Amino acid sequence: MIDTLLGTAVEQKRVPMAVAMIADARGVVYEHAAGAGKDAIFAIASMTKPITSAVMQLVEAGQVKLDEPAATYLPELGTVRVLDRGTLRPPKSPVTVRHLLTHTAGFGYEFMNRELFDLVSKKEVPSLMAGGDGFLKAPLLFDPGTR
Repeated sequence: MIDTLLGTAVEQKRVPMAVAMIADARGVVYEHAAGAGKDAIFAIASMTKPITSAVMQLVEAGQVKLDEPAATYLPELGTVRVLDRGTLRPPKSPVTVRHLLTHTAGFGYEFMNRELFDLVSKKEVPSLMAGGDGFLKAPLLFDPGTR
């Protein structure tokens, strides 16, 4: 049934492609792609909602604290630097889980910030668009929680 739904949406050009996957505690129980192979690589957007939902469930369970430094859970965030007039400096306060969930941690995109774009072009910092964990090495554009 889901295969047909996805295939029809692609055939009718309502979407260019569709990929669906269902998993439970045992692993993947369903996967299907229409208009693309299962191993196709493509950009996806607006993935913060499911991440935020999952983190808030951990907050409710007492396993994560919103105002705890995010480096408590992801140590690489303890080494972030702020891009400040061409130089990199430590942030005035640590990035917290709340900052990450509310998009106030200071991370930005090079296509929205000329200074960051120039650094990426010179390969001085990794592109946030490259995928992987490169964003953890990219500088913040402002101190956490200030914007």
